[in-house]
Amino acid sequence: MSELLPAEEIVRTLGQWFQDVGNVVRRAGGTIDKFVGDGVLAYWTRGSEDGHESRGALDCALGLLKAADKRRWRLPEKKPFAIAVALHHGIVTYGNVGRGATIIGDTVNTVFRIESVMKRLNQRLALSEHFLSSLPSSGIDLTDLGEHQLKGKYQAVRLFGMA
Repeated sequence: MSELLPAEEIVRTLGQWFQDVGNVVRRAGGTIDKFVGDGVLAYWTRGSEDGHESRGALDCALGLLKAADKRRWRLPEKKPFAIAVALHHGIVTYGNVGRGATIIGDTVNTVFRIESVMKRLNQRLALSEHFLSSLPSSGIDLTDLGEHQLKGKYQAVRLFGMA
């Protein structure tokens, strides 16, 4: 889009989108850690209301996909927002790194690596096997995408996507 739209339009559109994202994340009980370019890193803690932080993350992912389907870039062909949501479960470290507090660790690295293979897998939603095992029930039809060797990871990670 940066080739087709003026910078002001991109800033305005992404600003509106990030506002939508913030609303969806908060409603699902999550916290936004950071915005990374046009991406967002959010997390859920064990203290979630229903005790199932993974359920909140999945609800958020599905909500983001619905919100993206309603948004369009302001072009003659009204291109839809193309987003990808990667979900992984694990322990993170929270602390001051550089100029502010953030989450870091293998779990964070893994979710970014999952997101990086989603376009090749033609998936808008990808869940790691570890994430899926933390869910009481997904409630959606998933397909096994197989094991993938992710950049910087010694062990392959099994991924699941929407059927």
